[in-house]
Amino acid sequence: MSKLRLLYSMDDPHPKVGEPVVKVGSSGLDVFLTRLGNYQQGNGPNYEVTWPKCWIGIESVTNLLEDALKWELKQERGASRLGEWYDGYTSETVTPIIEELIEGNGFKIKPVDPVFLPIAYSNMKETRQKMLEHYQKSHILSEFLVG
Repeated sequence: MSKLRLLYSMDDPHPKVGEPVVKVGSSGLDVFLTRLGNYQQGNGPNYEVTWPKCWIGIESVTNLLEDALKWELKQERGASRLGEWYDGYTSETVTPIIEELIEGNGFKIKPVDPVFLPIAYSNMKETRQKMLEHYQKSHILSEFLVG
């Protein structure tokens, strides 16, 4: 069975006024609890980590989309930060760029069904289980493989 991967967006939990920053990264559908938990641990109890926008596809294609976004927004990558943080964007404003890359490159990646969003620390275990049950159905999984 093909391994599914999420591409997620996460707004800067501690933004400076007027300076939005967004992280766009990816994680395996079956293991994203660790990633989200690490972000939560790093931000403490007074902030809940949330992924408001996510896309899903097979691992190899999701990785291609992530690389395409890095190339597209290379000038906006924060020089002082590690990872895929992009200056001047929020989850909302980076979404059209991601959607254009998906459409323009013919990537077989779909937005995560809104019933599963936002993915947050408080709902991650329940959401993961529901997503695994939903996206591993053969008729849904085949959409990522054949069209």
